[in-house]
Formats: sequence, C-alpha cells, structure tokens
Amino acid sequence: MTKRIEQLEEIIETKADEVVSYQLLKHRQELEEVERKIGKIEERLIEIKMKEIEPQDENGPSKKEKGFLAGLFSV
Repeated sequence: MTKRIEQLEEIIETKADEVVSYQLLKHRQELEEVERKIGKIEERLIEIKMKEIEPQDENGPSKKEKGFLAGLFSV
C-alpha cells in the first residue's frame, strides 16, 4: 500500500512538472509576441518622429517665421 502511494505521488509530481513546463512555454511565447509588437510600435514611433523632423514646406516660411513676421507688421 505504501509503495502504491509513493508511485501515485511520483505520477502526480511528474504531471505537475509537465503542466508547469507547458505553462512556461506558453508564457514565453506570449512574451515573445508582446516583444514583437513593442518592436513594431517603436519602429512606428520613430517613423512618426522622423516625419515631424522633416521640413514641412521648403518653399514658404515656417510657423516660427510667420509668427515673427506677423508680429513685426501688425499694428
């Protein structure tokens, strides 16, 4: 009877280890997916910032220049 209990305990421990291993694998996959998504978001933010840095219109004055000139010629 004692031997059978020990065998059952061993089976339960093995199953518990398998469940934990499976859960860890799933969590690792989920974390990798989150990391990929964060990477894409970072790339997109860099693209947006680069567009903001590019000159808006090289033909006309910038907003700062417009404000300065408007201030000079206003009454």
